[in-house]
Amino acid sequence: MCPDTLDIAKPPSLIGRVFGGYRLVTELSSGGMGTVYYAEHPVIGRRAAVKVLRPDVAQNPQVVARFLTEARAANDIHHPNVVDITDIGVSEGLHYIVMSFLEGETLGERLERDRVLDEPSTIRIVRQVASALGAAHERGIVHRDLKPENVFLLNHPDHPDYVKILDFGIAKLIGSQAAPAGNPTELGTVVGTPAYMSPEQCRATSELDHRSDIYSLGVMLYEMLVGQVPFRALSTTEVLMAHLQETPVPPIELNPKLSMHLNLAILRALEKDPGRRFASMRELRDLREARTARSFVCRRQAHPDHSAAAGEGQSAHPIHAGHRGPVHGLDRRSESELQRRGQAGGSGSRAGLARASRGQQCRVSRQERRDHA
Repeated sequence: MCPDTLDIAKPPSLIGRVFGGYRLVTELSSGGMGTVYYAEHPVIGRRAAVKVLRPDVAQNPQVVARFLTEARAANDIHHPNVVDITDIGVSEGLHYIVMSFLEGETLGERLERDRVLDEPSTIRIVRQVASALGAAHERGIVHRDLKPENVFLLNHPDHPDYVKILDFGIAKLIGSQAAPAGNPTELGTVVGTPAYMSPEQCRATSELDHRSDIYSLGVMLYEMLVGQVPFRALSTTEVLMAHLQETPVPPIELNPKLSMHLNLAILRALEKDPGRRFASMRELRDLREARTARSFVCRRQAHPDHSAAAGEGQSAHPIHAGHRGPVHGLDRRSESELQRRGQAGGSGSRAGLARASRGQQCRVSRQERRDHA
């Protein structure tokens, strides 16, 4: 979700107040939209998370509409991999939502710690995400802000990495799901987190459907298996333009151990044209059978080598340009190792060195990568 720019003093603490039958115990997180609290039922002791909308932003009808959209969308989906919302209301002028209290960590926190996940873990997580979003799409709901921070991994004793999808606050309701007044986002307004936005989101087009979420899940797959998002840049504008114009480096070039069918599945999910992506989350969910993905490799072979086409020692991907100084890759390989790999890449081999160098790009922290989220 795009950060709010309001610079208003933090409202007084609500600890001890009761919302929807739950007494607020401690603050879990806070943002421009509101604050999430850990809460307990004073009689039966049941735990919950209560999101309270900031009173100053509640003066904006669109913000309130987004708040209601989050509750309505999650309730309409009614899927085991979507966070449960049990109540919504207004107490003494404060809008609130009561949700299940989740114990575990977000996928974003997992990636911050582990950087790259193995294929079985990735497939286990993505299948659940795809199942939940597939159910949402069947009900005419497009999430529009799919990212690791909105995928929660529960500490479940029997099911490792049990997924709960969070935050449908900027979801798009399509068809019969849409409210009479329309969606709470004006046409031409870019919404979402830039690193994970589909090309059609970047254009702020009204012709956005479930395939936008498929692209975002493709970005997440790329990051989970490679350790970085497909497009990184210094500004939000550059990231948006990359989604619109640049071809992602095939993930298998950055992670040579990656299965080819997963490599092709990711690239199919990241197609610029929605019609060339998976038609549904059901298709993407069966990752081990994703060998029908269009062969990006064949298309690459139909064109000159990226490095050679861009000129000697240069990359055709400005967002991924090979580092010409010392390379500080994830495995800290030396320049001599890169040179050796470059010589193995072909005669003359500056193009090969460019390919090797591109595969050893400097890895930056997730926070740096999301400065423009």
